[in-house]
Amino acid sequence: MTAFLIDLFRAADPNVAQGRDRTAQELLVEGAARLQRLELDTSTRAALATAIADVHLARDDLKQAEVQVGEVLGWLEHLPDAPPMALSRSYFQRARVAFARGNYASADADLVRALTQTSVTPENEVDRLPMLQLRAQSWQALGRRAESLALWQALGQEHLRRFGAEDPRTREIRLRLALALLSAGKDADAEALLEANLRIVDNLGQSRDPADAEVAHHLAVYRRDHGRADEAWALAKDVLRIN
Repeated sequence: MTAFLIDLFRAADPNVAQGRDRTAQELLVEGAARLQRLELDTSTRAALATAIADVHLARDDLKQAEVQVGEVLGWLEHLPDAPPMALSRSYFQRARVAFARGNYASADADLVRALTQTSVTPENEVDRLPMLQLRAQSWQALGRRAESLALWQALGQEHLRRFGAEDPRTREIRLRLALALLSAGKDADAEALLEANLRIVDNLGQSRDPADAEVAHHLAVYRRDHGRADEAWALAKDVLRIN
């Protein structure tokens, strides 16, 4: 029953529910109604509320996400044997809400809590990566640039090792690393990384991937700002063909 309801709530995520006959909102309402009719133990109720919070976060409904996360943590923190991963996910959700609101110090504090609940094991490494990514962003927003850059570099290496250079997750992290390098004044390293990220694309002008457009855009801006207008314009024309 728990797995079924979690799948139902997550189906309301707009990234998952595309192409379905029922709208995402209808699925969410249906799932919430079912939840009200069921007698559930605390762990199950917490798992469902966590799934609901994920949906609200996907919809940028920070107020409702905060309500759900608060309920979950209220239940879990009073359980003597609360599952560490459940606590970790809820702290991470609360950190995402805080970060989206610009409360970067609060976000970082909850990320510490989330990471503390997850031991560094092969099974948990993938779960920790998004938390570490948000921590790098939080540090950058807090002006802790050296620490942020070091963490982006570590994340870039880990994604490259684990997923390979062509994986979208790796390309996203390497783009963020390139931007952090630019912010730190390491222009040559940033350009080399952007170029490496773009070399993966066989024909930029025929790409339909928005991620390719973002990388090319940043590289074009870099070259424009460094007096290489012709190269920047050539890249910009390719970007305009991506849709």
